[in-house]
Amino acid sequence: MSISHSVTKSTILSLLIILSVANPTTSYRPTYFGRSAASVKIFDSILNRICAKTEDPSFCLDAFKHDRGTGRADEAGLCAITVRLATFVASNAQSQAVSFGRSERDAGLKAKYESCVANYDVVLGKLDEAGKSSATASGKYDEVKGKAGEANGEAAKCAAAFGGETVVGEYSRQAETLAQAVGVIAGRLIG
Repeated sequence: MSISHSVTKSTILSLLIILSVANPTTSYRPTYFGRSAASVKIFDSILNRICAKTEDPSFCLDAFKHDRGTGRADEAGLCAITVRLATFVASNAQSQAVSFGRSERDAGLKAKYESCVANYDVVLGKLDEAGKSSATASGKYDEVKGKAGEANGEAAKCAAAFGGETVVGEYSRQAETLAQAVGVIAGRLIG
């Protein structure tokens, strides 16, 4: 049941590209449309600082760079984008846990998958709440940061249960990374 890290990472990035294209709230534009060269360097520096504080900075940066809305977003918009990306990856992690759990014959592994499904019920609920808090006119980023932390904790439990050599473990680590990024961005918006 082992898979290579690069296969899963490229699969997730491909799915994120599809999500970006399928997202009706973004129209097609090059990633940094309307930004000057100096502005792009500053924006890249911000993304690097955000992602450096996550479990997998490389995946974090790749996820942002493959989302068409990232280059046009301010930090509040970036927070909303990151919640959407984290939700997408968490949903895939949960779907994989359900799928593997149904076919698993080993009682111990089956219990791990069922536990991850329950973890992802919490992750998805917390990310939904974070998205609603960030979408309000006042932007309740203290709430967003708290919800992202809770989502991160639940994703981390599943990542620890399976490690990085399984599909569920890798999706979980990526969900953990993006939830951490939500928390970092929300923290920057709090001040």
